[in-house]
Amino acid sequence: MFYRLEPAEESLLKPYLLLEPEDDKGIDFEFMAEAVRRFEEDENLKPAFINAVEALSRDLAKKTINDDYKPYVMVC
Repeated sequence: MFYRLEPAEESLLKPYLLLEPEDDKGIDFEFMAEAVRRFEEDENLKPAFINAVEALSRDLAKKTINDDYKPYVMVC
C-alpha cells in the first residue's frame, strides 16, 4: 500500500496490464511510455498507474510458485 493508505477501489488498468502487449486489449510499452511522459500534464494518470501496480503487487503476493504468476512479473 502506498504510504500505508488503504487500497483504492479495483484498478481499471490492472486487467489490461496483465495481457500480453501484442493482445488487442493489452497495453503496449509505447502506450505506457507516453502515459508516463504525460504524468505532469494529467494529474489522473500517475495515481491510476500507482493503483494498478499496487493491485498487481497485492495479487502477486498471494500467488505460489504453482500459480500463473508470469503475467504479473512481465508487467515490470
